Amino acid sequence: MLSFYFELGKEISYTSFKAEYGSKFYDNLSKELIKNLPNVTGLSPVNIRYMERFYLLYKDKIQIFPQLVEELFSIPSTKFGY
Repeated sequence: MLSFYFELGKEISYTSFKAEYGSKFYDNLSKELIKNLPNVTGLSPVNIRYMERFYLLYKDKIQIFPQLVEELFSIPSTKFGY
């Protein structure tokens, strides 16, 4: 989910830069995302702004890695005595 928010924040930051003031960019984007992703929660205009801020805050500081589960499957089980 963290990776999804980070990538969505990245796309929003590039797109919102082009939006005009008063265009209700975040409201319209929220409605469009809810329509296209009906099973995803947390796509309100406020949360979309948070996603953008999250990306802008951490874009130079972190790198999103694969989930830990993927790394665990790459470890040989003999290492742990199983």
